[in-house]
Amino acid sequence: MDSTVLKNAVKLVFVTSCITLLAACVTAPQLPVALNNQVLENQQNRVGVMMSKLPELDVSLPGAACLLCVAVAEAANSSLSRHVDSLNAQEFSVVQSDLVKRLEAKGVNVVPIYQVFDATNFRRYSSDLPNTAKQDFSALKDEYNISHLLIVDVQFLGMWRGYANYIPTSDPVAYLKASSYLVNLDNNSYEWFLPLELKKSAEGDWDEPPNFPGLTNAYYQVLAEGREEIVAEF
Repeated sequence: MDSTVLKNAVKLVFVTSCITLLAACVTAPQLPVALNNQVLENQQNRVGVMMSKLPELDVSLPGAACLLCVAVAEAANSSLSRHVDSLNAQEFSVVQSDLVKRLEAKGVNVVPIYQVFDATNFRRYSSDLPNTAKQDFSALKDEYNISHLLIVDVQFLGMWRGYANYIPTSDPVAYLKASSYLVNLDNNSYEWFLPLELKKSAEGDWDEPPNFPGLTNAYYQVLAEGREEIVAEF
């Protein structure tokens, strides 16, 4: 066999193997799980409420797929990035206390947990059963004397703008990505799971530096809507 053909064949096998391996590593996203109200109605249960540290506000530019593309996109949105650095997420940060008050009003035994939630602090949990958490939270059962854990985990706050390499494919929008869920600490199963991904456009022209009033208003609306959507489940 010609050496060039052999080398190409080896490369093809290698690339195919890499693609197969990457595909196997991709985990399907967790689908929503309706709230099991029996958990809240059972007076024997004690529900811990925990929240992640809010991420630093940022501007997401998905689709800028190469280093040069990223540099061009970041330069084009530099004034927006500077403005985003001046915003805050205080309105959303109180969602934990909102949940505690809502559950207490329903007569649920609630334990506020002010330790910052960080999924990486928990060991991985593997199960063939559907609707099972990917981290093992069982250690918190004895530590806080709770039967269930309610978590608000925020992954992104700020602005989002789609790109195709160098070219923007959308106007910037306010963006909030989070997930909130209730875990049974006996079996690590979800008694509720709410994926949350909210995007909101500016009303009117968005490109009004340096203060971007339209996008700023959209951002704070997204915070309020996200907070309301989570709490409203209870």
